[in-house]
Amino acid sequence: MKRLLAIILAVVLGLSCFACASSTDSAATEETTTTEETTTEAATTEDADITIGLSLYSTDISYFVAMENGVEEYCSEMGYNVIVHDEKMDETEMVSGCTNLINQGVDALLVSPFKPEALGPVATLAAEKGIPLIILDIGNGDGAYPYDAFIVSDNNEGGRLAGEYLIQMLTDAGEDLSTVKTAVITIDPSNVANYSRGTAFVEVMEENGISVVSNIYAKEATADATYTVATSILIADPEIRAIFCSNDEEAVGASQAAADLGLNDIIIIGFDGQETAINAIENGLIDASVRQYPSEMGVLGVQLAMKVIAGETIEYDDADTKTVYSPLDMLDASNVNAD
Repeated sequence: MKRLLAIILAVVLGLSCFACASSTDSAATEETTTTEETTTEAATTEDADITIGLSLYSTDISYFVAMENGVEEYCSEMGYNVIVHDEKMDETEMVSGCTNLINQGVDALLVSPFKPEALGPVATLAAEKGIPLIILDIGNGDGAYPYDAFIVSDNNEGGRLAGEYLIQMLTDAGEDLSTVKTAVITIDPSNVANYSRGTAFVEVMEENGISVVSNIYAKEATADATYTVATSILIADPEIRAIFCSNDEEAVGASQAAADLGLNDIIIIGFDGQETAINAIENGLIDASVRQYPSEMGVLGVQLAMKVIAGETIEYDDADTKTVYSPLDMLDASNVNAD
């Protein structure tokens, strides 16, 4: 009898220990799950607290609309907030708008500056508040103020692409290059990125013995402003064979000027390759455009800003100027409808 009681007691004690162990394991598992859920919720909350400030050169230009769309779509995917400011091609508006974004407490500031040389006070304020500053295209003020990255297409390469494209068109048509006259229309030289396109185009013309009879800039990067300039150029010399414009709105303005003067055989090449260029090429208003990728440029701007926030290192194409290059190619009738 004593032996039987001992066996029963041993079994009861064993079951009791097993139950305790199971309870402990269950509690540990529950604790781990709760911790993981808390971490996930914290990460999501952290992302939701990120606000990107985006100040754009002008939302009337399709290039910058594409840049805005890229930033907004990417931030939506990542759970970030975005506050967009339109500089309206105005220096005062640029400075005051960027300052307001900083004072609203954005976590990072992306700027495509209308006047890069006037961005100094904004850059200084951002640095004082520890807010990453990423410059999207246009210019970096020659490095006169602090910023974290300058994302831009290689505009010299783009100008040369346009020039080489024109040379190929003329050669394929069997034209004597020595008799060809061309013109270049850019905008304010303070827009270094834009102005350098024209400089590079002229270099290609000179290398091939082609005359550049006019190289001027319009007051604004708009079709209306360029229409006036192009009309004056073509009245002065109606034998101009081709015009290179440093953006697509300018190219459309030049095309309209040529059409109104009855000069329908002039080759018009623009720069940017966005909606304005696509419509113009499809409707036979311009022949080609050097295509940039502003949407991807905007996305990259957000990604680099987040690297700075996380304390990570940015890999630059040019470390001295903190430049990261965005790709370029040519857009014309052969690929305007390609996906």
